[in-house]
Amino acid sequence: KNTTRDILINEGFELDYLDVVNQQDLSPWTPGQPGVILAAVLLDKIRLIDNIKI
Repeated sequence: KNTTRDILINEGFELDYLDVVNQQDLSPWTPGQPGVILAAVLLDKIRLIDNIKI
């Protein structure tokens, strides 16, 4: 299954932000803990942000 990030990259959009953080408090991710990938892409003047659980 393609993530939103994969789809955006395949469509030629450039991600301007990508980070992995802990799901609970958004601190830097600790391996083994529930986390989310925060990804943002600039589309014209609209910034799309997606949280992808890992």
